[in-house]
Amino acid sequence: MQEEAGYTAEVRAKPEFHGFLIGRGGSNIRELRLQTNTRIVFPGVNDADQELIIIIGKKENVDSAMKELNARIDGLVSNLLVINYCIVIIQ
Repeated sequence: MQEEAGYTAEVRAKPEFHGFLIGRGGSNIRELRLQTNTRIVFPGVNDADQELIIIIGKKENVDSAMKELNARIDGLVSNLLVINYCIVIIQ
């Protein structure tokens, strides 16, 4: 059981996205942790790699959390591109 629950994966996201991924009062990340039964660790202020997010749990749960987290990151990147595109057109 220990081995099964000890699977780890890494996801990368710009630090500017962390607040959106975590949500107000941790609501977004808490929901994802509960849905996938995983532990999701964001970098602390003293960590050298500020983009690295670590997901820990059973392999199938970690894979599910990683898929959802990547989808949320992709959504943030897409929204950022649209916003930047609109700013360029307006200027």
